[in-house]
Order: sequence, then structure tokens, then C-alpha cells
Amino acid sequence: MSLNFNYGDDLDGTFSEEKENELSTKEYIVFLIDGTPQMYENDSPFLRSLETYRNIVRTKCSRNRRDKLGVMVFGTKDKNCDVEHLTVLQEFDVVTVDTLKTVQTILKDEANKYKEMASVAKYSLYNVLTHAYQTLLTSGSSLKTSNTIVLCTCNDNPCAEDSSERRRIQHLIATFKDTKTRLQVIGLSKSWNDEYYKDLQIIAGTFSDDFDYRRLKLNDFEQIVLNPAKSICKLPWKITPDIAVEVSVYNLVSTPTYPTKVKLEKGENEILDAVPLLQEKRSESDFLNSGPTDFVENANDGDDKQIITSHNIMYCKTYSDVTVYFKPEEVKQIKNLGLEPGIQILAFRKVVVDPLYHVESPYFISYTSLSSYESKTFFRAFVSKCYDRKVMAICKVVTKIAVKICAMIPSRTDGGFYMYKLPFIDTVRELDKQLPHFVFNPDNPCKMNKKAINLFEELMELTKVKFDIKNFTNPKLEKCIAHIEALALDEKLGSLPPDSTLPPPLKDETKMYVEELTRLLDLSSEEEAQKRPGSQATAARKRPRFDVEEMASKRALASLTVADLREYLVSANQPTVGIKSVLIQRIYDYLRL
Repeated sequence: MSLNFNYGDDLDGTFSEEKENELSTKEYIVFLIDGTPQMYENDSPFLRSLETYRNIVRTKCSRNRRDKLGVMVFGTKDKNCDVEHLTVLQEFDVVTVDTLKTVQTILKDEANKYKEMASVAKYSLYNVLTHAYQTLLTSGSSLKTSNTIVLCTCNDNPCAEDSSERRRIQHLIATFKDTKTRLQVIGLSKSWNDEYYKDLQIIAGTFSDDFDYRRLKLNDFEQIVLNPAKSICKLPWKITPDIAVEVSVYNLVSTPTYPTKVKLEKGENEILDAVPLLQEKRSESDFLNSGPTDFVENANDGDDKQIITSHNIMYCKTYSDVTVYFKPEEVKQIKNLGLEPGIQILAFRKVVVDPLYHVESPYFISYTSLSSYESKTFFRAFVSKCYDRKVMAICKVVTKIAVKICAMIPSRTDGGFYMYKLPFIDTVRELDKQLPHFVFNPDNPCKMNKKAINLFEELMELTKVKFDIKNFTNPKLEKCIAHIEALALDEKLGSLPPDSTLPPPLKDETKMYVEELTRLLDLSSEEEAQKRPGSQATAARKRPRFDVEEMASKRALASLTVADLREYLVSANQPTVGIKSVLIQRIYDYLRL
């Protein structure tokens, strides 16, 4: 049995969800929040810190990765542990629905209580850090855990008058490197001075030197935790035959992790084991004449028929009309063609960024955390030189499972290179064949409306926005989190969060441009609409209009079609997935009937 396959594009290979969770590093994070009176002034940095902690808990609840979180408040009048002026707000433990419920209760009911607990008495930052550090070390941390202490404060130099306390803290922080514990300090005052805490973070190994240091804000740290860039491999970069620098490859895009789904037997609600099955390739006519499940039923007719899974197939690849077959274990051995892993520079050319040739997500290249001072200095100089001359390096990248030709685009701000895979002839989309009516033809140019072009340029200037990934959330993941939050609080699911990936409503000024362009280009004529068979506009025009809300109040939605129900849900920014009964119930829930 043979099936065509494509050699993997991912540098880190392809794993099942269970295997990925098994190999992934667990995160252990302890939040230390300053509870002194200045944390409750102005926009209340204390509450903002708790909200950031809540957002991290909400997302981690849906990932089921067994990460651990905890939060402590220092600088309080009372204590509930062995350290003076330290209150454990939430015990350090695995993130569960109960964790989210506790945090929501703190934010809703007990926020003012902690303001009354704020103390002006002097506290020992050394004792606070020691307690947090011991909490991490005694929680079962190992090589597969990432330990982080997050310090949120408005005081940029708590040991200004106590040199002995300063030295004790420095000696404690120096031991963080041995256990790979990171110290992240988030300054929340407007007149923040980095000097003291910057030195502590460098001593802890969070940053290697002043050049690597970046001051973090609450939103920045939240994005780092929820969307981390992971180092997927380390490779030697051969700058010249005699010079090589060890670099790390980071992925910038990761597949979101959703709550685990299980398949249940309808009658007894027993959990079923799902095994993916494969079938032989059939012609299009065979597929249309028989259902997609016929091969499963046929496999059960007789003992001589074998169920096809990913473990008992042969892979094949055709070379010059000759088909070569491989076993699954042989595929891994030939993906890098027997070459030694590494990065080799082939040429330099001017920086060119064409979105049409982005065949996969980019990676980021930088020096490793264990690189020597000389290697880091050389790498930074190499990045700066390429950036100043506006050139990118064309490189051959060989990993254990793939060979690629990539463009390395320098970034002085980020201190490294963005690596884009260059496509071969078989991965370039031939748009002139796929879209012959939309590709510019110099022999038969289309008529140009200069007034419409000017209006388009003004409209683009009016509607353009600066793209920031932080402004866009994953709508599917947000819906999962909303369901989990409703379960945690034992409340009825309210309105789902809006989809931030959808364009906002048009402003009046923008509508004027759209109407004028529609008039100039004659886009609203019935004759032009009829030339687009099967379009949504034509389909919607053929369907009669109904007052869905009035019919819903009369419980008469069953007389509508699925298309009508989905059209109303789209206008209400509600999900449109599901069978007819689900759509009807969703409209009732939305209208609170």
C-alpha cells in the first residue's frame, strides 16, 4: 500500500498533541505584587497586576499543560506565612478551574480589602524573594520546568539605604542561574529608574548584558507567557569556512492549544478511543458513487481485509518517472539528505520582502544563551553591518529532518535575523493560470478611472492602521475560555466575546467614499451582479426577507431555512456553526428569550 507524502516543512517536526504536551516544558510562575500604598494610586497598578495574572490563568486553564501559578503580596500589615509583611493571595499549584474562580473572587469582592492592608512599614525584599524562590524549588521543578519569579512594583530602589540588604539580595539572585530561574521585574511607576533591577536581572541570567536588556510592561509579559517564542534547535552558522557561530532558531508562530476533546458513545456516554484510518486512493467517480464511510464498512467484511493506519503503510516519492518506496522509519533518515546540520551562507543580495513568496511562517535567528562574549559581539556586528548595507544573506539551512534555502533579513532592533524560506518552482503559485482575468496583461490593459484611483488612495489613507498582533485574539480560543470561565463561576454563558479579526463598522466618512466608488465603478448595477453566479449577494437577493426577531418571539424560527438563520447570526456577530436546532437555540440565547 502506498500514499504520496510531502517532506516536512517544520524545523521541529510534527508531533501528536499528546506527544507535544509530553515533551513541552512546564511553566512555573510566582507573581510577587507590591502591596504598599503607592500601588493603589492613579490607575491602580495593583489591580492591573492582578488582571494580568487573571488573564494568564484564563488562557492556561484551556491548555491542560499542568502549569503552576501562584501570587503573593508583599508590603502588607498582616501575614499568613512565615515572612513578615507577606500575604499569600493564592497558593502555588496547578492551574485549574478552581484557580480561575479564586482569582475572579479576589478581583470582584476583595480588591478593596488589600488596599486597607497596605503598610508603610519597611519590609525585607530578601525574605520575600527567598520565600518565592523556595516555593519554586520545593514544588517538584526539574529540567523540564521553566521557573520564573515576576516582581511587580512601583519602588525602583527598595534598598537604597541598606547596603547589607542589597548584598544579600545579590548573593541570592546569583543562585538563580544554577536552577535556571528567571527574574522578571515589571516597573509600574511613571518615573521608573532601571539601574537597580536591571543589574539584578543580569545577575540572575534573565539578560546576558546591557545590550540584551529590555524593560517589560505588563502587556509585554502577558504576551510573552501566552505566546512564547520557543527555541526549537541550535545550529552552527558558518559565516566563513573558518568562522562559525552557534545560534538558536526560534519559532514565531505556534499552533494554539485548545481544550482536549473526547469522543463519547451516545447511549452510555462512555469515552471512545479514536484511531485515524486511511483508505486507498480512489477516482473521483468512485468517490461520488460511494460514501466516504464505505471503506470502513467493507473493511469489516471478512478477516482478510486489513485496517490501514499510519503504522502499516509505505511512503513513496517519484524521481524521473521512477517511484521509490520508503518505510516510515526510513523517511526520517533521508530528509536531510545525509548533510551535516548547520547554516551556510551562499550569497548576499539586497533586502526584498515579497508577501507572495512567504510559503511558511518565518523563524528568528539569534545567538544562544551560552555563547561567549566574543561570539555575541561578532554576531551583533554582523547584524549591524548587514542592516546598514541593506542586504540579506541567502543561506542553506540543514537540520536533522529538512534542507531549506532561506533568506536572512537583519533586524538591528531585535538583534538577529528573520529567516524566510525561499520557494522552489513547485511552490510558487502561478497566478496567471489560476486567475487569468485578474492578472495585468500589457497587450490588453483594463480601462483606468483616475478619479476612482484617487478615491481609493484617499480611502486607504483613511482606513490604514498600524498592525499589532496584540490587538487580535484567537476567536475560537476566546470562546473556549468564555465557556471555561462560565463553568468556573457557575454562571450561565453570556454573550460571547467579539471577533477582533473582523473589520470594524464603517464610519460615516468612510461610507461616503464607498458610495462614491460604487457609483463611479457602477458596482451596484443588477447587470454586473448577475454576472457573478452563486455569489452571496445574488443568493441573498433571491431569498425573501424575514423579521427574525419577531418570528423568534413567536417561537416560529423552525420555518426558516439554515441560510436565513446563519445570515441573521452573521449580522449579530454570533457563531454560525451547527445544525438547524443549534442555530435556533443560539438565536434564542442571543435574544434572551
